[in-house]
Amino acid sequence: MESELGMNTTRLYKHRNLFWGALLCFSLVFFQSSCSVNKKPENKIKLGYLLNMTHAVPMVGIESGVFEDIESYHFLSGGYLLNALMTGQVNTAYIGPGPYINAIAKGFELEILDFASSAANSLILAEHFDPEKPYLIKRIAVPQLGNTQDLLAKMLAMRMMQHQKHTSTMPGEMQAVAASSSGVQLAPKLEFIAISPPELEMAFYTGDIDAALVTEPWGTILEAKGLYNLSNMIAAGPVSLVDELDGIIDTTMRNELKHLNRYPAALLVTKRDFYNDNKELIENFSVSQQVVKEFIQSEKEKSVWVIKDHLEKKIKSHFAPEFLLASFDKVEFFDEPSTNWLEDLAAVSISAKYIR
Repeated sequence: MESELGMNTTRLYKHRNLFWGALLCFSLVFFQSSCSVNKKPENKIKLGYLLNMTHAVPMVGIESGVFEDIESYHFLSGGYLLNALMTGQVNTAYIGPGPYINAIAKGFELEILDFASSAANSLILAEHFDPEKPYLIKRIAVPQLGNTQDLLAKMLAMRMMQHQKHTSTMPGEMQAVAASSSGVQLAPKLEFIAISPPELEMAFYTGDIDAALVTEPWGTILEAKGLYNLSNMIAAGPVSLVDELDGIIDTTMRNELKHLNRYPAALLVTKRDFYNDNKELIENFSVSQQVVKEFIQSEKEKSVWVIKDHLEKKIKSHFAPEFLLASFDKVEFFDEPSTNWLEDLAAVSISAKYIR
């Protein structure tokens, strides 16, 4: 009898719990649907950006007060920033071309408002690199697979491979000249490895990588630690990578690294629905962004001090102004890219099977 009563009591509790659980679920669904019906469109810019030199525009705009009446959020990587944009934590952002292509491939609708910066990509080699000896790159590190530097590194490999195939069809004597003057070559089966920039110095030391493609300030940081910044050496003028860079493949490498720095480094984008609901707000912000770009281009040293203050507030670390200026010098600020950047990088992303 007692056991039967206990069984009935247990069933009663189960039914009661199911009832209250169902009622709670119904209430939550009703509450959420009611909120979504009554929810007002956002009318404030929530701006996302990264703490690196290619994002100098938002740092100067925020720190100087030119960007008024916005909420700003800084992120450590483009992946986190893109996730924040797609989930609604921010509605406007400075992102690289890689994350932008990834977002639109997933059907996420974005409006490009402006091009904030370009250049700043550096090909870093190990400290034992000798310009007078062949240097074969088998493993190259990028910050994240699918990010802008990853796509640019893959583009570099594809274009260099095309050139090397062309060289192999040349007469034997010309092939010998090209091979003998080749300081840096890419292996036919190049391996791309995702490594966070702060870990690159150790990866070079252990021999896990032969090269890395990074953006500023990491090119300047790694160069200061004794590694070779090939992009910087080439940009500085004729350096004897071998015979004043007059060899066929060295000239190609020089031209290709310059080509990589013609692509956008940071785009100003906003969610399309936010743009459609707040066109006047967005247009005013775009005017402010242009003011900041003009200030940066005309007042480089003052801009560096503003960036220094902003970084030290966010990171709680000291930055030497001369170091920031050296890094800042490698970034360009423009209005329109000089390449078919979207088509080029999308083709690389499709080739890598990141998108369809």
